Amino acid sequence: MIAAASPLAEALLWRSHQTLRDHIIAEYNAYVPAVTAYLREARSLIHVFFDNWTSTGGQYAFTSLCVHYLNGEGKLVDHLLGLPELHGAHTGNNIASRWILRA
Repeated sequence: MIAAASPLAEALLWRSHQTLRDHIIAEYNAYVPAVTAYLREARSLIHVFFDNWTSTGGQYAFTSLCVHYLNGEGKLVDHLLGLPELHGAHTGNNIASRWILRA
């Protein structure tokens, strides 16, 4: 149907869940240098915080790593730095295990 409406639109459709996943990872990696530069230019302390969400019905759970700070113009800026899926209970040990840096 979409191809009949617009042949150009068909080329923009996701072909599989892997295509969408690859696109999201590429977008994330493209933003890392810019966010790193913004954090270096922070005019305040950088506040780190975590949050957890569970979807309706409890099928999916996520934990986030976020930061906020004042930029050079004195404006509050927030960045989401990570959003991995959380498996199991929302316990401190389980949440921390998602953020352990591995060399």
